[in-house]
Amino acid sequence: SSGTSLPAAPAKSGCSRVIIEYCCGESSKLGNQAELYNCRSVRLTLKEDMRTEEGLKFALNEIAEAKKRGEMILLWGAMPCTGGSAWQNINKRYPSAAAKLRIHLRDFKKLFHNFCILAREVILCGGIVVNEWPTGCSYWRRREVKKFFAELKMNKVKLDGCMFGLQSVVHHGKFIKKPWTLACTSD
Repeated sequence: SSGTSLPAAPAKSGCSRVIIEYCCGESSKLGNQAELYNCRSVRLTLKEDMRTEEGLKFALNEIAEAKKRGEMILLWGAMPCTGGSAWQNINKRYPSAAAKLRIHLRDFKKLFHNFCILAREVILCGGIVVNEWPTGCSYWRRREVKKFFAELKMNKVKLDGCMFGLQSVVHHGKFIKKPWTLACTSD
């Protein structure tokens, strides 16, 4: 978003919090904001590949290190929602799109499985787990997602991107509604 950002908090020695961003970009805006507030940011990107055992081990090690340091942990899930997009209902009629959809769903299952492992570990450390997808994403309706989020007693919150200053680059700063849903273990 390109809305107003929070003022920088005074610098403190050492971090007492860490945000672990599950499936984000190298320079995510969420991580950048966290760092302004003396919150350590761990970005799990394509480079760490959270579909793999190596990626999972890397993330589990980050959680263990945060626990050793006494940091409060926030795991922020932002798994790709491509396979759950409403456009997939239209595109799946075409063989090449149906093949891509199968790949997206296979990747989602791997990513979600590893997210569940990390989320349980974060909960054991007394941390908070959040997952975000567009409100219309069909992943919210998947049995394994509903079951896991019920297990963690996650609360859902719906919001629109324009509430947080999300603006279009193409349409010269026009605000974008973009409905999102967050599921969170914190009230």
